[in-house]
Amino acid sequence: MSKTDAERKEFLASIGLNPDAPGLVAEVTTEAPAKSKSKADASVRLAPEGMDPRAMPVSDIVFDPRLLDDFPSLEGAGMSAASRHVFDLYKSHGRNKDRNSLLHRKITEFIGAVRRERATGGLVKEKVKATKEQRELANLLAAKGLTAEDLANLLNG
Repeated sequence: MSKTDAERKEFLASIGLNPDAPGLVAEVTTEAPAKSKSKADASVRLAPEGMDPRAMPVSDIVFDPRLLDDFPSLEGAGMSAASRHVFDLYKSHGRNKDRNSLLHRKITEFIGAVRRERATGGLVKEKVKATKEQRELANLLAAKGLTAEDLANLLNG
């Protein structure tokens, strides 16, 4: 049974409280407080249209390197801060240990790739495997002091 306003005021007065005092319960909102977003986060699409980045499978997540624009150093504390930042954007709504552990692993790999790309200026995209013969040929050319331009001139005649 719910009480009317008059009954509530009468009850409050009977227990010695001011019935006209402001309420003690704060107004509950369902929206999350607005977080300050960086310029990089504002221009990055976290998930495809209509998908929730916090609920999508980790294997489908493709991170945008612009997420790390606010972190000039991805070493030590910079890597830790960047990892927390990206994790906060993609972590599960509830406590999902399996998804979150996969997410941490994928974030660590992503940050490592961005760190390597920054270190090389983006020139090296993947590790190139060389055969023993190719390594020996490269050593011979280097021992003779030939540059790539000299070799091209020799081959073109």
